[in-house]
Amino acid sequence: MSLLTSAYREQVKKSKHAENFVEAKTSFAFPTGIDLFDYVNGKYITTKDGNYYSLGLEQGSYIMLIGKSGTSKTTVALQMAGNIIRHYDESALFLDDIEAATDRSRIQNITKISDDEYEEKVIHRNTGITSENFYENITMIANKKMELAKQYPDEFLINTGKKDYKGIDIVIMPPTVYILDSLALLVPENISEEEQLSGLIWLD
Repeated sequence: MSLLTSAYREQVKKSKHAENFVEAKTSFAFPTGIDLFDYVNGKYITTKDGNYYSLGLEQGSYIMLIGKSGTSKTTVALQMAGNIIRHYDESALFLDDIEAATDRSRIQNITKISDDEYEEKVIHRNTGITSENFYENITMIANKKMELAKQYPDEFLINTGKKDYKGIDIVIMPPTVYILDSLALLVPENISEEEQLSGLIWLD
């Protein structure tokens, strides 16, 4: 082992940033149910104990769906979300619906989740969404998941049954899917509805 990397790791352990220093680990992918998409975004993992494919969206990833209005961006996002969260008891879907174009019935029809699952796993907002509270929401969710992982490791953490490059079990937190619909309409808190309207240019 390199003298420099060994000395560096020892120094980090003693620093005030020790808790936040985590070396990169093998990530786990969640299949979306859209085979072509999963394979294109997947990868082949080689471990000491064998090889396997990791297919789907990698944990911690950000995906932007771009297209004209009415091209089913929201539908595809909800289908992916439903296919991810239904396999994990503690998983969740957060939908910030700025366009207010989606209701509970549509969410359930697309995700194929039951009434009970909806109550347990879905948080749907369609008013008062700003860039500030969108960021605060994501930060709050991430912090809360870290707390739950420490408080209830046996109940909250999931052993995927997969190994990392070193042959160590990959243990993850349950997936959380956060959909922002849509980024184009996300504005800061200090911009009121009247100010937005006054800035529009109408062409006849």
